[in-house]
Amino acid sequence: MNDHDWTEALDHEPNSRPLTDNEVITEILQRLQDLDSTPTSAQADLQARLSIARSLIRRIDSLSLLSSPERFESQLQIVSGLQNLAYYDTAQGGVEDIASWCLRAYLQLMAQGHEDSAEVLAGIGRGWLLRVQATLARIHRYDGSSSSGTSSDRPSSMANSTERVGSFTASEDAREFARQTIEANARAGGADYVEARGMLLPATEYLQRSVEAAERNGTLEGSLLSLAAEAFLSMGNVSYSHHSEQYFQMAVRYLQMAHRIPDYRLSPYLQSYLDEFGRLLP
Repeated sequence: MNDHDWTEALDHEPNSRPLTDNEVITEILQRLQDLDSTPTSAQADLQARLSIARSLIRRIDSLSLLSSPERFESQLQIVSGLQNLAYYDTAQGGVEDIASWCLRAYLQLMAQGHEDSAEVLAGIGRGWLLRVQATLARIHRYDGSSSSGTSSDRPSSMANSTERVGSFTASEDAREFARQTIEANARAGGADYVEARGMLLPATEYLQRSVEAAERNGTLEGSLLSLAAEAFLSMGNVSYSHHSEQYFQMAVRYLQMAHRIPDYRLSPYLQSYLDEFGRLLP
């Protein structure tokens, strides 16, 4: 069955009994799994995938499949899978209608008694973090800054204490640091930086709440801590200097927590960041 035929079958099911809600959910999950495991080879293939995603959303909405509390785990899998499809290329931005639906879906689940669900909170935070990536890429491209996640991301005071020892006299060092701070603060007032902070604020808040909820539930994983650390690093990079330090320090603390989880390995970038700056925090 090709994509068009499958979409029609899901929407109409001609000449057969109507599918039960559980059967529809099973079909949707299987289709999302198939899409995730099949590489995209061309623009036409991508558009077909997005067409299927929109068909799935119509079906979900028409049957109110997100309103059934007994299907919570399946609902999470569906929304997460659609969110992945929406952000197939984060540097170019997400597919707005699908991404916005996913955010609304997570908020609906949260309003249905799951306000303390680490998975729901993480889904919302991840959605905002994915949404901001296009803006961060634009900042990095035009300003040559480290805001999109390069190896030079660092707390300014930590960098000052670790990199320039012995390279200048104390007064030259102070002048250079002041100059860099002034330039960074000037950039932080730009439109892209303001836009980025507007998206990273909910990203950091929801991911922090997710970490706290997972800690309470005993389900904290390194992948969540790494995701939260990335959000806080990005927020530090687009903030004014007098605010950035708190975000960098929180990122380092999350990386320290992730590093202590047995059998979890940080990405090379995050591990190098932790190696460089983790020793400077208690």
